[in-house]
Amino acid sequence: MCIEVVQEWEGFVVAIDAGTFNARLLDVTAGDRYDSAEATIPLEALSGEDRERIEEGSIFRWVIGHQRAPAGSGRRVSRIVLRDLPMTAADERVGRRWAREIMDRFGL
Repeated sequence: MCIEVVQEWEGFVVAIDAGTFNARLLDVTAGDRYDSAEATIPLEALSGEDRERIEEGSIFRWVIGHQRAPAGSGRRVSRIVLRDLPMTAADERVGRRWAREIMDRFGL
C-alpha cells in the first residue's frame, strides 16, 4: 500500500521521559530550513526496534498521510522512523580522540 503524504517533518530528539519524547521539528512539507515547532510524542508511536534505540540527539522522519487499500478504502496514518545516518571519517576521528583523552585521564 502506498501513502499519500499530507504532512512531513524532520525531527531531532531533545529529551526522553517516561512514555514520551520531546522533539524539535522542521516542516519538510512547507520547505522550512529551520526548526519551526516542538512536540511531545508518545514512545508508542515508534516501532519496537526504534523504541529500543531512541536517544537524545536521534534524528527521525515523521510522515502523516492517507493510505489506500487496493479496494479503494483509505485511512489516515502516522509513521515515525529513526534515521540511520552514516558515520563519517571525521566522526570516527573525533570519537577516537575523545576515547584516548578519557583513557589517558584514567591512566589506561
